[in-house]
Amino acid sequence: MDRAFKGHSFIYEKGNFSNLQYPGSRDTTRLGVNSKGDIFGNWDSDQSSTGHGLVFSAGHITSFDVPNAIPNGTAANGLNDSGQIVGTYVGGDGNFHGFVRDGSTFGLHGKGIRKAYQ
Repeated sequence: MDRAFKGHSFIYEKGNFSNLQYPGSRDTTRLGVNSKGDIFGNWDSDQSSTGHGLVFSAGHITSFDVPNAIPNGTAANGLNDSGQIVGTYVGGDGNFHGFVRDGSTFGLHGKGIRKAYQ
């Protein structure tokens, strides 16, 4: 966190620090790393939103949003060694729901309903 309350993430590898910031973001938060070295987290453009999920793998950072989420309503919470990401999103009904992202496919879970989107 800097003096402007903007959050920053970094990677420490082989004695060097590298910035891990999603382009155009106000805050980028690295939440964890799987055993393959893939990093997951979240970013947002202002402090009033849940934000967007992100994954950093093989030198590339990718943002994602759940298809049914409100704008800025996706949060990644975990990443396994198969690259599947779990998290929560705010749906159009204003409630939090769960998701699993596997590649470009999303499995959505909430109120007993399960749907898959690609």
